[in-house]
Amino acid sequence: KIEILSRLLSIHNPDSAMVFCNTKKKVNEVIDMLKFLGYDADALHGDLRQPARDKVMNAFRSKAIKILVATDVAARGIDVDNVEIIFNYDLPQYHEYYVHRVGRTGRMGKKGKAFTFVTGSEMDRLNIIQKYAKITITPISIPSLREIEGQKRDALVKKIKAEMMVKEDMSLYKKIVKELVSDENSIEDLVLILLKMLDRDEMKHIPIKKVIKEPPKKKKRSSERKRLSKSRKRNIDDFWGYRN
Repeated sequence: KIEILSRLLSIHNPDSAMVFCNTKKKVNEVIDMLKFLGYDADALHGDLRQPARDKVMNAFRSKAIKILVATDVAARGIDVDNVEIIFNYDLPQYHEYYVHRVGRTGRMGKKGKAFTFVTGSEMDRLNIIQKYAKITITPISIPSLREIEGQKRDALVKKIKAEMMVKEDMSLYKKIVKELVSDENSIEDLVLILLKMLDRDEMKHIPIKKVIKEPPKKKKRSSERKRLSKSRKRNIDDFWGYRN
């Protein structure tokens, strides 16, 4: 699940997202992995005292952190505008929790998305949630690493072109270029190195399976493939999909 979450975060790159888990233990596991992968994220659960809770929420509202991982109980009473995406990392234990979760995005006429991760054995519960919430859930495929890399590089090119359009005093940078360019190092070499440095920063969140180490799990039957969820209610797109 953590790799699927990382891929979706990479492809959508939200300024504000909430990830819901059913337990404090799972919240801590998810937040540890997200921080390890370099995401601006923090946790909200029942063990937090009010000062710590206020600190986390102020950071989330101000976009100092982009991802908030929370339990349903800890998220009660939270009122945050402009949450772009909701991730149901765990299928909610109660049907009404699902409505409360996804209702935090797509507000005030804005578009929102909600993704729900489920296993094959949970599909019946997902169908019940659809009936309860009166929504239609559309399957989607999980973004491949190639798709994510392509999107990141397109964004890098767009960013560079935008900077080229800005007219500023570049005298300081011209001096640096003169220092770096020599008979051994051409302007092309310099540009390639700078692109590599920029690319490293842009690509830092791309999930790599070898980096994400989780405890070995028992082999699952083909009917228990990981799935992911997209629903349509008001301005919310809510998805599910699967991976082998």
